[in-house]
Amino acid sequence: MAQCDFWDNDLIMKNTTTLKHHLGTGMLAIITLAALVVTIGMLFVTSPTSVGPGGVTLWFIGLLLSLTSVFMLIIRVRTKKYTAGVNDANQTGLIVQFRASAVLAGALVSLLALSSLRTLSMRDVLLIAGVTAVIELFFYTSDRKSA
Repeated sequence: MAQCDFWDNDLIMKNTTTLKHHLGTGMLAIITLAALVVTIGMLFVTSPTSVGPGGVTLWFIGLLLSLTSVFMLIIRVRTKKYTAGVNDANQTGLIVQFRASAVLAGALVSLLALSSLRTLSMRDVLLIAGVTAVIELFFYTSDRKSA
C-alpha cells in the first residue's frame, strides 16, 4: 500500500497556488457581477438629464471598471486553461492581466463616450486604435526585456 506523505511540500505548494487562483477568480467574478449590476441598473433607473454631467461621468467610470473586470476575468480564465500544470511563476502576472484589460476597456469606453457625444469620426477610431496598439506594444516589449 502506497503511503501518502501529508506534509509533502511540493503537493502543499501546488494545492495552495491552485486554491489561491480559484479564490482570486471567484472574487473577481463576484466583483465583475456587482459592477455590471450597478452599471446596468443605472441605465434603467436614471436618465442623462436627471443625473447631469457628473452622473454620466460616473456611469462611464463604472462602465470602465465593469469592462476591465470582465476582460480581466476572461484573460485570467484563459491563462489558467492554457497553462494547466505549469508553475504559477510562469503564468501571466496579475498586473499584466490588469494592464491589458484596462487598456482594452479604456479604448472601448472612449469610443462609446465619443459616440454618445455624437462626435465620433473615423479619425477618432483610428487614433484610439493606434494609441491602444502603441501602449500594448510598449508594455509588451518592456515585459520581454525584464523577463
